[in-house]
Amino acid sequence: MNFHTALPLESQHQVTELFSKLELSLPESATIVPADLEIEPIKDWFIIRELKLKVCFDYENEEMKRVRRLFVKPVTFVSGGPGDPDLITVAGMKALQECDICFYDALIDKELLNYLPEHGKAVYVGKRAHNHSTKQKEICQLLQNAARDGLRVVRLKGGDSGIFGRLTEETEALTDLQVPFKVIPGISSFIAATTGTGLLLTRRDIARGFRIQTPRGSEGSITLPNKSNLPATEVFFMAISCIKDLAKALIESGRNAKTPVSIIFSAGTADTKIVSGNLQTIYQDVQNSDLPSPKPPGLIIVGDSANPKFLYKNFSPLFKKRVFIGKFTKEKSLLVRDLGGIPVSDKSDSNYDLSSFKNTDDFKSVLLKLAYKYL
Repeated sequence: MNFHTALPLESQHQVTELFSKLELSLPESATIVPADLEIEPIKDWFIIRELKLKVCFDYENEEMKRVRRLFVKPVTFVSGGPGDPDLITVAGMKALQECDICFYDALIDKELLNYLPEHGKAVYVGKRAHNHSTKQKEICQLLQNAARDGLRVVRLKGGDSGIFGRLTEETEALTDLQVPFKVIPGISSFIAATTGTGLLLTRRDIARGFRIQTPRGSEGSITLPNKSNLPATEVFFMAISCIKDLAKALIESGRNAKTPVSIIFSAGTADTKIVSGNLQTIYQDVQNSDLPSPKPPGLIIVGDSANPKFLYKNFSPLFKKRVFIGKFTKEKSLLVRDLGGIPVSDKSDSNYDLSSFKNTDDFKSVLLKLAYKYL
C-alpha cells in the first residue's frame, strides 16, 4: 500500500498496525490518504473513521471491495409505515436511534425523525409524481457515498419499501459496490386501509385472495389489467401440506411447469430458510431440504419474481453468525451487528465465544480478524 505525502507519520504507523493485527496486506495499488482529502483521478474508497483515514483503490479491485466490508456499516432500509408514526416497527425505530445519517422520503411523518440521535443528520430526498426533488440516480449515489464514508446509514421510506418503493434500484446500487445492507419490512398503506378499517381483503366464503397492482406503467401511462397482463406473482398461505397438489393444479390451469417457485419458511426470523425450484420440482425440493419435522410455517411464492436470483446478496462477513459477548454492552453489540452477526446472551446458542475479551479495542480486533476469514 502507498501512503499519501499529506499523511502524518503517526497515521501511517496506526494503519500499518491495524492491518498487521488482521494479518492483512493491502495491494500496492491502494493509497492511504487523510479522510477529508479528495484525490484525482476519482477512485473507489472507504473511510476508517476511528483513524480518520481514507483507503483509495481502483474500482475493479475485487479484493479491496471485500476488505471494505470490514469497515463499512450495513445500510439499513427502514419501512416507516403508512403515515402514523406509531406504526413503525420496533426494529425500524432502533435503526433510526442508532444512525449517523437518514435519507428520508416525502411520505413519511417527520415525527419519526425525532428518533435520530443528537448527532444524526436528516436529509430529504423525497419524490412525488412529476415532482422529484432528488433524482433516483442521485439518491443511489448518496447512499453509496455515505456508506463508503463509514457512516451508519438509514434509508427511510414510507409504507413497506418493497411495494412500489423503488427499493430494487437502491439495493442494486449497493450490490454493485459489494456494500452490506439490510431491509426492515413495514406496514403498507394497503394493510392500514383494509385491516385498519374493516374492509378486509380476505373473508371466509367471500374472498380467499386479493391482487395488488398499480394501473400506471413505467412512463406514467394507465393500463388496466386483462387476461394477458395480469400480475404474474402469486402468494399462497396455509399451503405447505398440499404443495404437491397445488403445483399440479397450477400446471393444469395453464401455468408453465418451469415457473419459478420459492417457499419462505419462518419468514422474518433468524431461522428463515428458503427453498426454491419450479412447479415441476418444488415438492421434491422441499422433501430433499434439511427442514425440521414438523415443517415450520411457510409462504409459497409463484411467478417470475420468485426466481432465487432476486434474493438479496449478503455482503456482511459475519452474516447470521451468533457471537457470545458476555456482559452485554451497546458498543460490543453494535460492533457485532455492523458485521452482520447476532450478539447473543446464551453461550450455548453461539457460534463463537468472545466473552473473554473485556477491552473493547481487543474485542474489535478479534472480531475483525474473525470476520476477515469469512470474506
